[in-house]
Amino acid sequence: MDVALLNKARKALGRQDIGSPGHDWLLRLNTFRHRRHNKIVNKAITTIEKMQAQAFD
Repeated sequence: MDVALLNKARKALGRQDIGSPGHDWLLRLNTFRHRRHNKIVNKAITTIEKMQAQAFD
């Protein structure tokens, strides 16, 4: 995962505590999403996935 892309997603969401690039942060977010159904985390994952899709277009 591109660190710059992660930082863009963080800024877009106004959150700085999503996870560090050194960890498997996407897996942690997905686990958290299924466990807690946290709206902010869901938004973070959706934003990151959209940015990934745009990056490959």
